[in-house]
Amino acid sequence: MTEFFVRLYRYFQCHKVQFYVLLVLSVLVMGLCCMRLRFDENINSFFPDTGNSGMTVKVFDNLKVSDRFVIMFTMKDMSADADYALLAEAASEFASGLEKSAEGLIKDIMVEIDSETMSEGSGFVYDILPFLLEEADYARIDSLLQPSALDARMRENRETLLSPAGFVLKEYILRDPLGIAVPSLARLSDLNADMEYMMVDGHIYSPDGKTLMCFVTPEFGMSETGINDRLVTAVEEQLNTVGNEYPEVEAEYFAGSAVGVYNARQIKKDTLLTSGAALLLIAVFIFFAFRRRGSIPLIVLPVLYGMLFSLCLVSLVKGSISAIAVGTGAVVLGIALSYSIHLIAHQRHVRSVEQLIRELVFPLTVGSLTTIGAFLGLLFTSSALLRDFGLFASMTLVGTTIFSLVFLPHFLSALADTPDTPLLRRIERINGYSYEKNRWVVLAIAVVALMSFFTSSEVGFNADMMSINYMPEHLDKSRQRLESMAGGSDEDIMLVSVGSDFEDAVAAYSHTDAIVDSLVRKGLVEGTASAGSFIISPSVQASRLERWDRFWSGGKKEAVKAAVGRAASEAGFKKGAFDRFSDIVDKDYGTVDYTGGDIPLLDSWVSSADSLVMLVTHIRIDPSLKSEVYGCFNPGETVIFDRSYFAGSTVKAISDDFNLILYISSFLIFFVLWISYGRLELAVLSFLPMLLSWIVIIGLMGLTGMQFNIVNIIISTFIFGIGDDFSIFIMDGLINRYSTRKEILSSHKTAIFFSTFTIIAGMGAMIAARHPALHSIGALSIIGMCAVVLISFTLQPLVFDLFVLGPASKGRHPYTFTGVLCSGLLFLEFLIACLLTTAVIIVLLPLPVKFLTKQRAARYAGYILSRAIIYTAPLVKVDMRNPGNEDFSKPCILVANHQSFLDVLWIMALSPRLLVMAKGWVRKVPVFWPIARFLGFYYSDEGYEEIAESYSERVRDGWSLAVFPEGTRETDRRIHRFHKGAFYIASTLDMDILPVVFYGNDRVLPKHSPMNMGRSVTSVVFMDRISPEGRDYRTLARMVRMQVCEMYRRLGQEWSSTADPYYRWALLRSMIYKGAGLERETRRELRRFDSYREFDELLPRKGRILHLGCDYGQIDLMLKMLSPDRHIVAVDGDPDRIEIARNNYLVDEGLEYVNADPGSFPQDGFDAVFSGLSQQSIKIYKTDDHV
Repeated sequence: MTEFFVRLYRYFQCHKVQFYVLLVLSVLVMGLCCMRLRFDENINSFFPDTGNSGMTVKVFDNLKVSDRFVIMFTMKDMSADADYALLAEAASEFASGLEKSAEGLIKDIMVEIDSETMSEGSGFVYDILPFLLEEADYARIDSLLQPSALDARMRENRETLLSPAGFVLKEYILRDPLGIAVPSLARLSDLNADMEYMMVDGHIYSPDGKTLMCFVTPEFGMSETGINDRLVTAVEEQLNTVGNEYPEVEAEYFAGSAVGVYNARQIKKDTLLTSGAALLLIAVFIFFAFRRRGSIPLIVLPVLYGMLFSLCLVSLVKGSISAIAVGTGAVVLGIALSYSIHLIAHQRHVRSVEQLIRELVFPLTVGSLTTIGAFLGLLFTSSALLRDFGLFASMTLVGTTIFSLVFLPHFLSALADTPDTPLLRRIERINGYSYEKNRWVVLAIAVVALMSFFTSSEVGFNADMMSINYMPEHLDKSRQRLESMAGGSDEDIMLVSVGSDFEDAVAAYSHTDAIVDSLVRKGLVEGTASAGSFIISPSVQASRLERWDRFWSGGKKEAVKAAVGRAASEAGFKKGAFDRFSDIVDKDYGTVDYTGGDIPLLDSWVSSADSLVMLVTHIRIDPSLKSEVYGCFNPGETVIFDRSYFAGSTVKAISDDFNLILYISSFLIFFVLWISYGRLELAVLSFLPMLLSWIVIIGLMGLTGMQFNIVNIIISTFIFGIGDDFSIFIMDGLINRYSTRKEILSSHKTAIFFSTFTIIAGMGAMIAARHPALHSIGALSIIGMCAVVLISFTLQPLVFDLFVLGPASKGRHPYTFTGVLCSGLLFLEFLIACLLTTAVIIVLLPLPVKFLTKQRAARYAGYILSRAIIYTAPLVKVDMRNPGNEDFSKPCILVANHQSFLDVLWIMALSPRLLVMAKGWVRKVPVFWPIARFLGFYYSDEGYEEIAESYSERVRDGWSLAVFPEGTRETDRRIHRFHKGAFYIASTLDMDILPVVFYGNDRVLPKHSPMNMGRSVTSVVFMDRISPEGRDYRTLARMVRMQVCEMYRRLGQEWSSTADPYYRWALLRSMIYKGAGLERETRRELRRFDSYREFDELLPRKGRILHLGCDYGQIDLMLKMLSPDRHIVAVDGDPDRIEIARNNYLVDEGLEYVNADPGSFPQDGFDAVFSGLSQQSIKIYKTDDHV
């Protein structure tokens, strides 16, 4: 991939015209595509669009509901009686003024209920009267038509008209003297679920009679905040005018749409203030850091290109995108900016743009891939808005990466020789500090991480959308007053019965109302309002109309009209007083179309759209009972129109989606890291800071009392993504330090510093915002970014140095999971063997046999188990040689070289008749010390004279004694001076000395890396016994050491061949953690291991050897390891490969890597020259002959 971008850069450098044509053409094409893109501003796109949630969103979109403004006029002196005339005058003044200033923004203003308003409901009842009558109503009408009943009714009508109530009831009595529609008119009260208002002169007052209330119905819905802003302004201006004209009156209002308007205002205000200050600070900071006029445009251009690229793709794929998603997607700009910042900052550390590309292609592409994968996870959510956000964010990163790697390098230049600005020098000095070496920083991180592990459980998810809303003081005060007037905090909730046609909707409506009635009886619902009595299905309408016509058939209409005229005349009414009664019985009634929008009374109760019919029921409930009440309804037929509750439950569901997406994204990121690095260890090390940062962030949120909400949980994905990028760049710097010793880590840290600064300045500044949602963004951004940066700067270098760089700097192999796992298995086997041997001892102790027998049985168990460990140990090739068939039938003093813990296991596995002389620290090994004590092992700190005296009594029992005369394990693969103690014991007790040589154990289980097991042969050779007779023990020690050294040297020569698996393993181990490509190439080379063996056999074991075209130097390392006496000069024309080869920890004196042209390199003075690896191209030249 790196070579592709390098070649692309070279091509465009030679074809500048094509470069600029491609750049301009791509921008123009993407711009044209963006012009076709539609931006959807529907806030409901946030909600899930699947299953029942999809139906809810559809209802929210289409239901004809306007959030009314409640205007309240109260006397400022609450202790005095209300001046109804003054309050009514103030209300009328407000209404007349608002009608002028808010023309086109309001549907109506209800200040008082006049006769026209009251007659509207009765007129509707009479218009559909036949459809409202049931069988019981016809029986009542029949009883009213009896002569006596009719006369009584007329007398009652006369008395009513003459009473004070007659003024109000005149129209009803003259129209319907029999009161046929009275039961239906009474049911009009079912349409009101509000609190019990007081009526004074047609005006509505609160139950206590002190607050006059009027209602303003907006023309537009709550989501239209831009238009409603004008209405809110008009309402507030008019209220101020009324307040000035009527100083005794306090005027206030409340509306949900006003809360939305103030939220939008506060967000704009906070965003402009914080973003403006942040952008200015960032621009000034970057300018003074780089002192280049073009720095800021070059940093911003890739991001703008990425956004254009993203919108273009969305236009081609979908055609539309949520405007909210695009606005929210701006949080990804912090990640996108970091890509260009890395290039701008790194150009000061390279001598060519090609070098810049080579050093940044891998971390940029891997970082973008992992972050893109994280955002693409949002495509699996059920929210259209979040899907749009994920698509926009991920594609923006794709476009930014393309511009950064294809176009941006042509606007940059190498600035390695340019002096840094004073500010940049200070920044690089800060970033150059080795935080991982400061024990206090490491300790602080460890303490915070441990504390966060326990406090993270305190962080929950706040699904209450109202808690992140901004509520101005005057609206909050009005809200509280409304709640107090309603007698508590009960809420008015709408239940929407839905159906694909009107018949289905009415059936659902009936079922909903039946459930509501049962909830009222249980006391779970305080009040209810329904239009169910007036909404009749077409089939019922037809049957009831047929019943009406049948009732009035056979001349009954004329007879009834005549009877009414007679009774009226007898009661004293003028002739023709009840002529309007004929309109009821003579009218030609037709079926009612409720969905046509021609019934003003039911306009807010019936809605239809897109083959969906919606019928509304109102209930008043205690908010604490919502879950219980809502659970009684079938979501398939009843949609609960409670935006805050639905938003909360939806947010909770989306939170659960986020948890799933977090796991999926984490897996994808980890998988990409594993594939990219080619090593599980590097993937874990890159992922570890992200994981720990996440724990610390949640823990600190728990300490500060912060909670997740729908806003900051989206920001958390951004922090996770930027943390992933930071980890990858830190890892890239560490890999370069390990493989080439290039210090590009400080350059990466500088770029990370600038990225962090821009993010904290841009988003962290929102902590000063008054809006709760923006404030939570700022707080989480500061906590998250500080945690991510500090942990990346500290944890990764610390772990990498501990397990890779540290061992390699001392010539040891770096740790791998395989080595640690195999070591763990070996020590686990040892632990099990100790426990089993201890169990044998416990069983033996009470047995009535000699103690010597018990010791021999226990020692035999240890012998069997030790051999089992040796021969089942992973990565080990066992080679045991006992040419003299030594069986220890005659006691002796066994002396052996000591290089590894494995030597002790070998001693235990050589014979069940061997005792061991160990060092004093063995007493501190809890699992082994009881066994050593029971068997009577000796300790070197007891003194050899005492040991000789004590051991002399045990020789008769047939025990031999094993001693490591070097006294400790050695690490330089040499046999060191033998201490005299073992030989003193042998001379004193006149016992044979049995030299035993161990070879390869130090490679399997090194002294300083016991948990990093290696692959090698483990060879044990029994030598001939040596009698101490006639020899001084000092002389004996020197002689035995010489023989052991000689045997060790011979074993070294014998195993210095490709037959020892160590060399193949060591070569591969030295090539890991340097890039997946190098490890794969080395593995391919090792598949041709026969070629290595042939080279080793053909080339001289000593002398000067020249290798032309050495690549990464794999075969040269192998040849040098197989024969340290070789002096090899390896030449290659690629400087990067030579740097990697030179810095291999296996490179020893006598192995040189030279960056030069292999074709022109002088070949004089070498004993052999070779090039190529395949059988066909092997050419070996010697100074005296040609092979």
